[in-house]
Amino acid sequence: TPAKGKALIKKALKLDPNNVDAYIYLGSINKDPHQAAEYFKKGMELGKEQLDEATFEEMKGHFWNFHETIPYMVAKEVYAECLCAIGKIDEPIKQFNELLALNVNDNRGIRFRLATLLLIAGRYSEYETHSKNYHEKGSAPWLFLNSIYLFLKEGESTKTKKTLAKAHKANKHVLAMIAEDEDLPDDEDIPDSYWVGDEDEALVIIMMLGDLLIQNKPFIQYILDYYFSLEQNA
Repeated sequence: TPAKGKALIKKALKLDPNNVDAYIYLGSINKDPHQAAEYFKKGMELGKEQLDEATFEEMKGHFWNFHETIPYMVAKEVYAECLCAIGKIDEPIKQFNELLALNVNDNRGIRFRLATLLLIAGRYSEYETHSKNYHEKGSAPWLFLNSIYLFLKEGESTKTKKTLAKAHKANKHVLAMIAEDEDLPDDEDIPDSYWVGDEDEALVIIMMLGDLLIQNKPFIQYILDYYFSLEQNA
């Protein structure tokens, strides 16, 4: 229980006042996102302090490969996500950019989260650069992101429709799931892994696009019209 967890964490912090995981835990069980963000920030700051400057620079770019850097990276990620929940956007974008610089291979999928935030913020030139740096040709997540980007920038253009068609071909479950139920999946429903083109990947994509879909109802209508036109012609 959270109460027992807090008691154990209190004991843990007596043994190690600088334990990053303890602050991550305290943030994760706090129902107030502002207080949770403070715990995550504390953990992030402690995590960085525990990495000397030489080690930090030596490991930069490959952080996820080293055990001692992981608590810092996790704290930084959950801090950024918590700020998103509060309604912040510029600071999370900064944190996610820093995470990608520290871990270029991006084992955590931060590149997709950053892409959605850049589109929400209307920072299209940054999105263009970012998508070129991380774009995986034929990848369903990027194709769906690019279809939203083109819709926001060009509306219902030929290029938008072609990109959406490619996205649908890459994963045919995404539009079907949105058409059946526009509600986003809960966090516990998001799979830890998936196969390209399967339903689990579709769930991950829908969750990834969540805030973008919520804030762009015209795009939802556009993709629904596209999907139902395909169904009628099938």
